[in-house]
Amino acid sequence: AASWMDVLRTEASLRLSDNYLTQTRQYFDSGLAPPQILDEEAERQALLAHGFDGDDPEIVETYRRVARELPVEQREEIFFLKANDKLFRPRAIQVGHTLKGSIIPVHTGIPVSLHSLVSQHKRTILVASTST
Repeated sequence: AASWMDVLRTEASLRLSDNYLTQTRQYFDSGLAPPQILDEEAERQALLAHGFDGDDPEIVETYRRVARELPVEQREEIFFLKANDKLFRPRAIQVGHTLKGSIIPVHTGIPVSLHSLVSQHKRTILVASTST
């Protein structure tokens, strides 16, 4: 019986294939993120290759949950999980350090210095997102 790690290794291999790279290249070359459907298709094909029903939402969700919950050591073996961890799970410790840079307040949409905004208030809650 195949393990979830076997499926992840197959998905990683599919994401490195000429076919996948050709499909995603046009988006990256234009400065855009490729459509999610390309990743979902690689995921589906990997599940099918190991005897799982890649069209069953319950199986797909279980696979995704297992991938999210893997220990960091195992996630590092799968290039796309390792990249996601570095980009979206930063381990930076900010307590006692000053945050620097610009932010874009939702209400104005105009970039301002984080320091100038935060220094105006006694307490500040900062909600940040990597999405655009």
